[in-house]
Amino acid sequence: MVPQTLRHRFTLLLALFFLLVTISAGVTLAGLRTQRNDALIINLAGRQRMLTQQMTWMALNRPQEPALEQNMARFEETLHALKDGGQIQDAFGRPVTLPPAPDQELHNLLDQVWESWNTFESSLLRIRSLPPESEEYSQLSQSIQTNAQTILAQLDDVVSAFEARAQSKVSRLWVVQAVFLLVGISLLVFGTLFVRRRVVVPLEQLGQAARRIGAGDLESVVPRLWDDELGELAGVMEAMRRELAASRSHLQHRVDQRTNELVEAFEFSQEIVSRLDLDSLLQSVTDRCRKLMNAREARLCLIQQNGRALELVAGQGGPHPTMPVFQPVERGIALEVVGEGKTVVRQHCTDCAHMSGHEPGVCVAAPLKTGETVLGALCVVRPENTPFSVEEVQALTLLANTAAIAITNARLVDQEREQARQSAILTERQRLAAELHDHLAQTLSFLRLKTEQIAALVHPQGETVAEELLHIQTTLDTAYDQVRDAIEGIAPARMAAENLRDSLAKCLDEFKSLASVPVAFRFEPPGPVFLPQVVETQVLHIVRESLANVQRHARASQVTVRIHRDNGELTIEIGDDGQGFDPHQDISPNHLGLNIMRTRAERIGARLDIQTRPGQGTKVTLRLPEYEEQP
Repeated sequence: MVPQTLRHRFTLLLALFFLLVTISAGVTLAGLRTQRNDALIINLAGRQRMLTQQMTWMALNRPQEPALEQNMARFEETLHALKDGGQIQDAFGRPVTLPPAPDQELHNLLDQVWESWNTFESSLLRIRSLPPESEEYSQLSQSIQTNAQTILAQLDDVVSAFEARAQSKVSRLWVVQAVFLLVGISLLVFGTLFVRRRVVVPLEQLGQAARRIGAGDLESVVPRLWDDELGELAGVMEAMRRELAASRSHLQHRVDQRTNELVEAFEFSQEIVSRLDLDSLLQSVTDRCRKLMNAREARLCLIQQNGRALELVAGQGGPHPTMPVFQPVERGIALEVVGEGKTVVRQHCTDCAHMSGHEPGVCVAAPLKTGETVLGALCVVRPENTPFSVEEVQALTLLANTAAIAITNARLVDQEREQARQSAILTERQRLAAELHDHLAQTLSFLRLKTEQIAALVHPQGETVAEELLHIQTTLDTAYDQVRDAIEGIAPARMAAENLRDSLAKCLDEFKSLASVPVAFRFEPPGPVFLPQVVETQVLHIVRESLANVQRHARASQVTVRIHRDNGELTIEIGDDGQGFDPHQDISPNHLGLNIMRTRAERIGARLDIQTRPGQGTKVTLRLPEYEEQP
């Protein structure tokens, strides 16, 4: 199977080049070695001619020299090696190995030389034994010269034959090298065309596609290339182009969606900020928030005055729980949202009391936060398969902050309305106080005066009448004091003339005069505490009612009254070690004294907390905001 990848094709191309170069070098080395052997053979054949001439001269002139026999032996050995191959010594005495004659023609030529050599050798051996002056010597000399010329001619033919064959080998080597050159050029041309077609052109196309993508053109398709690495790269780029196009489309959709959400959120903020009724505002917040977040349910809860629990005040979607529903802030999701002021995402929120009985789902709870103050929490729920994105979590946080500002504004409006109502009440009280002072108080004062005059006139005549008049006078004094108290109670508020410590001390003195229970009074603020007259009056009434309950119901042996400051609040604690009571049974609308105490506390913006258990005494705690201390 032909490789389809560029790596395999380039490997094959380089392997062919390497193979071509290797074969060419091998053929060249073999040709050089053959030429060297041919030159050696031609040189040895030429040496044979020289030996023939030397042996002829020595036989005719110095036949007795030993060199003649050496030359004869060397000639015969060389001739045998040229024909049949074998090891001999070259002109420098180095051993060389000759191959046999390569063809039959050379064998025939060398056989002819062998025949002439045999005749020539016998003539050389005979002439050594003849005297030079003999006629046979002269004939043999003539025969030696003739034979020498024959051998020389035959050796010339042998040398020519070896040279012809050597030249033929050189020609074949040139042909082979020419073929290798043509093959190399062909491979080079093929490689160039292949690289251009399969590498350069595809890279140019990929570069153009990359530039189009970089310029933002995600509609033009990346061209399909060959089935190789660049084709795979083109496929990856095409997949990237499609993903980028899909991502851009998705991003555009998200941008449009976020723009719509921001527009709706702005309209939502404008709507809820313009709402001044708190109940209507809370329902509007949950309704719009559920729609904006595409949620299944939405819940809004606010922190109670004691700061220990969240009360569910509004909800949209899902089953509607029976109000009120409370969730402690010390556990569950409320601990993070309210305690730490963080927006929390949960896969399941059924552990929250506000979501109990609901279907499981993904929920996000954001704190209703203004500055550093947390008013409550806003929670939305979706089914488990539709999680919230990071942007949606941030949007809910912003909506919760906007809702917190609107709730704060609505509460301020409620406070202003309450203040207006209180102002109207105070104005009406002032009018009533003036009426009482100008009419009823004056009338009672006149009756007191007349009663005293009548008592002075009738005193000498009868003790009984004087006593009755004295009772009437006492009753009128009491009625007059009550009217004065009523006038002071409904008159406009003023700052107390006495500080709180002195007022409480008088109140405790009154309790001691009526009850036989020891009282421990602890006033811990370092200086005097002054309260507005209305606030001080309500505080004293609450303290008197608490002490009256101790006297009537507690059967206590010790009472402790403590005043101290705690977290920016003035705290008054009245505790006893009496028999206590069940708060769930006794704190009811029918328990008039305790309900009046709560009403008085709410009237002055204070918080009243009653802690009691049967057999463990009772502790009444009143917490007031700090007031400016003025004498």
